[in-house]
Order: sequence, then structure tokens, then C-alpha cells
Amino acid sequence: MGKVEKESSTLVVRGATLVSKGTLLKVTAFSLSVAFIFIVLWMIGIDLFLSLASRLHPAWVAMFIAAYTSSFVLRALRWKVIVDAAGGNAGIMRLMSINFSGWFINEVTPAKVGDFLRISLLASQGEMPLGESTSTIAVERAFDVFSIALVSSMLLFTANFSVLIPFHIKLISIIIFAVLAMILLLTLAFCVAGPGIVSSLRLHKVSRRMHDVVYSLALGMKEGVQKLSKKPKALLLTAALSPPIWVVDALSIYIFINAAGIPELTQILVLAVLAGVYPSVWLTDAVTLAIFMSPFSSISAGVCILSALLGFASKFFPVVPGGFGVYEFIVAAVLGVTGLPLNLGLAVALLDHMARLTYCSAAGIPFLMHNGIGVSSVLSGRMHETPKAPSTQ
Repeated sequence: MGKVEKESSTLVVRGATLVSKGTLLKVTAFSLSVAFIFIVLWMIGIDLFLSLASRLHPAWVAMFIAAYTSSFVLRALRWKVIVDAAGGNAGIMRLMSINFSGWFINEVTPAKVGDFLRISLLASQGEMPLGESTSTIAVERAFDVFSIALVSSMLLFTANFSVLIPFHIKLISIIIFAVLAMILLLTLAFCVAGPGIVSSLRLHKVSRRMHDVVYSLALGMKEGVQKLSKKPKALLLTAALSPPIWVVDALSIYIFINAAGIPELTQILVLAVLAGVYPSVWLTDAVTLAIFMSPFSSISAGVCILSALLGFASKFFPVVPGGFGVYEFIVAAVLGVTGLPLNLGLAVALLDHMARLTYCSAAGIPFLMHNGIGVSSVLSGRMHETPKAPSTQ
């Protein structure tokens, strides 16, 4: 009995240690996210940010909602093509509900936890083994990186404004794309050669159960990729759908520049400075923003799309929840090539980011509950088994 009690107490201590480490990581990530938001707000100026937020044009906000919703519809269509080709069975509405759930979790947790949730939900609701479900996400993400790199490269090097973009931004972009491509290529390579890799690691000497679980997952991933490789039409359709998804998604920066009337605000302030009314200062109060004209942007849509795409690339493997801070600075840096001041660029990016978080919360939380999952259980990492949700074929 003493031995059993000792082993039980050891397991309790180890479990408590793991929980405390997990809690520490979550608290650290959340603290970093809050700190980055405060830094961004400090650089923008609270008055300016609140004034811009209060002046958002309803028509442009409605356009954002329509565009963002369209991107989710396109994502669900593309994912259905992949899932069907891999032998799964899930309807468009079911896949949209899973995507909304996953996107919300990705916005509030680091390290793409929402993607793991999507894998789990698809496996339980799409009549697929966990390994094959994982392969659909791996293929989807590979096409995402390809699409973002393709469209961004076209804008970086061939658009009429490309000469305005500093060389270091182009170089950093290429490095980011190369790192993302390498990670995803390794993931796809594991999908193909996973069972052999698992066997070579001799995990059975550590734990037979661990070996069996990992081997089964690797085998499922391999089978999923093999099924997809035999469906060239599905792959071509997936490739065709991928760039429009990200272009539509990236329009949000252009929309919020217009919604806030920033081009007109910039022109007014420049004229004021030139006239000597406000020498060498930028107004950040609501008085200037009261001169609000119908938004009509003079900032290129291409620059806005490029800034958003590079920001999205930084969020593929976020250290902080939702990539807050990093996304804003990347977007602002690219918008800066048009002469837009840093504080206004940061304000646009933060407005966009907060709008996405609001949208994903409004759509994601109800769908999480629809899928039988509590928000707190996902955030705390206590979700061990995903219950089947009612059919939404």
C-alpha cells in the first residue's frame, strides 16, 4: 500500500507541475499580448484611437463584415474539397462551424491551438481518423503559405509601388516565407514518411502506448496525403481557391483606412502644417476628426493588401495570442511607404485586429457551444474528448 501511495503522490506532484508550467506559459503569453496592446495604444495615442473608432463609417464596416464572411465561406468550400478528396464526409455548414470555432481560439491563444481544435472536431464529426484529419489541415496550411507568398511577391516586386518599398522589408519578407515554407515542407514530409520516421525513433522503448498512438497518427496522415495526391482535380481546385481567400481577407486594411477617413485626415493635417496653423505637430483629438468627409481612399489597395498579407504571415506561428503587436507593427511599416505616419498605420492595424477579434468572438463562441465545447475547457487545455455535434449537413 505504501508503494502505491508513493506512486500516486508522485503522479499528483508531476501533474501539478505540468499544470503549473502550462498555467505559467498561458499567463506569460496573455501578459505579453496585453503589454503589446498597451505599447501600440501608447504609440497611437488613446485620443486618436478612440476618435478614429468612433468615426468609423457604417457602410465600410458593413463591407468588412461581408468581406470577412466571404473569406470564411471560401475557406469552407476549399476545406470541403480537401476533406472529400481525403475520404471524409462533412457539409459546408459543419465545416464553417468548425472554422469559426478554430478561428476564435486562434485569436485568443498562442501557437495555433485553434488548428488542433479543428483537427479534433473534424475527426469526430467528419467520419475521419485523427491522422487523416491532420493531413487536411497540413495541406490547407501549405496552400495558405503558397498563396500568401505568391500574392505578396507579386506586389513586392512587380506592382507600381514596389520601388517605394525598402530593400530590408523585401529581404525580411523573403526570409519569413522561406522559414514558413521549410516548416510546412517538413510537416508534409512527415505526412509522407511519418510511419518510417516514428519506427526509427524507437519510441516503443520509451512507451509502447506512446509509440502506438504516434504511429497510428502518422499512418493516418500518410494515408490522407496519399488519397489527396491521387485527386489532381481536387488539388487544382484547392490551389485556385487559395489566393482569392487571402486577397479578400486582406482587403480589411483598405476598408478600415477608408472607414476611418484617414486619407482625408492626413490631407487636412498636412495643409494645416503647411499653413502654419499647427507647425510640426499632429492633432490627436476629436476636433480634427470632426471634419469628417465621405471616405474615399487615395492609398493604394495593393499596398493595403500587401501590408495585411505580411501581417498574416507573422501570425502563422504566433508567440502571443492572436499575434497582437507584431501584426500591427508589420502593417504600419508597410503602410509607411505611402507616407502614412506610424501612429495612424498602427491605429488602422489595431482597428482591423479588434474587428476580427470581435467578429470571431461573436461567431466562434456560439459555434463552440454548438459543437459541445466550453470556452473555458479549451483555453485551460482540459478538452480531452470531442463530443459529436448534431448533423449540419
